[in-house]
Amino acid sequence: MRCHYLFLHRCTFGICTLNTTKPSVNVKLTVQTSVFIRNYVAAGDYIVYGWTVIKQDGSERRHLVRIMKLNEDYSGFSQDVTVELDCPSGHSGKLRVCGRN
Repeated sequence: MRCHYLFLHRCTFGICTLNTTKPSVNVKLTVQTSVFIRNYVAAGDYIVYGWTVIKQDGSERRHLVRIMKLNEDYSGFSQDVTVELDCPSGHSGKLRVCGRN
C-alpha cells in the first residue's frame, strides 16, 4: 500500500501476483481511497480497512470498515461492503473492548 496524504489525500492498494519460476510481478488490480485509513489488513482473498468520520464541530465520530473480497482472478471484487461499527454514546471517539475497564 502506498499513501499520499500530504498532497493528494489518497491511498492506493495494489493487488499483485508473483511468478517465482520466471521472476515477475503482475499488478492485477489497484484500489484508491481518499479517506484517512486508521488500519488495514490483507489476508487470503480479503482486503479490509477502517476509518473515522468526525463531524465538523467534533460532536460525533463514526467508525467505518470496508471489507472487500477479491474474485477468482484478482481482477475485481466478488463482494464489497462498508459497515458502521456501533459505538456507545460517550465513547469519545475511541474504540474499546466491551467488558474491560
